[in-house]
Amino acid sequence: MAGKMRASHRNRLDLAHKVVLAGSIVLVTACFTAQPAFAYIGPGLGAGLIATIFGILGSIGLLIAGIIYFPIKRALKRRKSKNEALPASDGAAGDQNSPKER
Repeated sequence: MAGKMRASHRNRLDLAHKVVLAGSIVLVTACFTAQPAFAYIGPGLGAGLIATIFGILGSIGLLIAGIIYFPIKRALKRRKSKNEALPASDGAAGDQNSPKER
């Protein structure tokens, strides 16, 4: 049974390699046979391209900031809640500024 599994795995790899090879051949052929379009690219397209690039870079920056910020925020919140819980668990014996002792 293990031999059959290995053979099917090998067939899948062969198929994947064939697909990648065919895609590469199509891409290389398209690059070498492309003709110039002689089309006018106006300032609107350039501004749109710049806005798209800024949008993509901004979204990547926000993604990284979100990945870094929220775990740090959660850790600080846990630390704060632990620090607030510790004095309350000691009771009033450690509280030196209680109004009854004055």
